[in-house]
Amino acid sequence: MNVAEHTKSLAPEQYSSRKKHKAIDLAVNKALTFDILRQLKWSGAICSNDAKSCYDLIGHTQASLSMQRVGVPRNIINCLFTTLQEAIHKVRTGFGDSKAFYGGKVWLVPIHGIGQGNGAGPAIWAVVSTTLLNVLCEKRFGCEVLCPLSSEYFRFVGYAFVDDTDIIQSILQEDLESARRQLQAAIDTWEFSLKATCGAIVPEKIVWWLVSFIWSGSSWRYAGIQDSPGELLVNDIANTRKVIKRLEPHQAYETLVFFWPQMGI
Repeated sequence: MNVAEHTKSLAPEQYSSRKKHKAIDLAVNKALTFDILRQLKWSGAICSNDAKSCYDLIGHTQASLSMQRVGVPRNIINCLFTTLQEAIHKVRTGFGDSKAFYGGKVWLVPIHGIGQGNGAGPAIWAVVSTTLLNVLCEKRFGCEVLCPLSSEYFRFVGYAFVDDTDIIQSILQEDLESARRQLQAAIDTWEFSLKATCGAIVPEKIVWWLVSFIWSGSSWRYAGIQDSPGELLVNDIANTRKVIKRLEPHQAYETLVFFWPQMGI
């Protein structure tokens, strides 16, 4: 992780498992993003999603490549994943350990995943998720910001804390369909990339908002679902297309340990 931080090899969108990063920083930055959309009257779309059993669905091959990318020696990676693949699992009770077990070298196909409670788990997910977030960046999804004072330009695709990820898409013009269509493409890219690492998305834990504004004659207001109809779809672990739940701009949704109105109102 020290090498990854020093070489700036971690996605800035990933806030977990890193020094000098806090969940509250993510929450504040997310609120500021909604403030910018409101102040500039940009259209946009936001999708909050959760990966299914992220630590248990990490493929060892994909994790190995991600770890080598940030400088982890191959012999250390081999030691880690060989131990996980050949571990013998027993049940421990007050009467002692069970005689029956599973695991060892009997698997025809080694079991993958890094396991809950694995001390290396957070760092492994940080480098694996960085690759997934980089895919969205390379596809030019996300939100663009030009700082008015410093003239600094930057682009980001959302906010992630472990596997809780908010994918954000902004459009400078009042083109709601373009915002919805681009967010749909971003979600499909994210889901396909997760699947490439042996992961999956849980459609029941996904919600989204379409951000747009309507001039009422004397003031601006957020457009509701009736004003801007549209839906998003995502594949579940069985590749079945599911409709994602859409919320009104005034409806809040709990992410991380915070419960904030998503649009900042």
